[in-house]
Amino acid sequence: NIGIDMNINKTFPKILIKQSLKFKFYTKVADTRKTNGDIPLDCDILFVCIGQRPYTKDLGLDSVGIKLNQLGRIEVDKNFQGTRKDIYIISDCIQGSM
Repeated sequence: NIGIDMNINKTFPKILIKQSLKFKFYTKVADTRKTNGDIPLDCDILFVCIGQRPYTKDLGLDSVGIKLNQLGRIEVDKNFQGTRKDIYIISDCIQGSM
């Protein structure tokens, strides 16, 4: 149960692009201050979507007994517990909605 119709992943951005919205995929937002940075972005609204890819690499999860699946996500049960029952896991590192 992912919690969303997966067809919206393809159709919704196309609808918004037709309405002149621009997307920056696979981009991390490090800061929102005005700077002389690498990618200036003029916008009225900044909508940051988080959670498409898990950021679990190099966190040392294996050293505390947390195992990742083939997608780099942590498998959890209905109580948001992984392989260690004393650690609860939420956020973009699990499958589905919180």
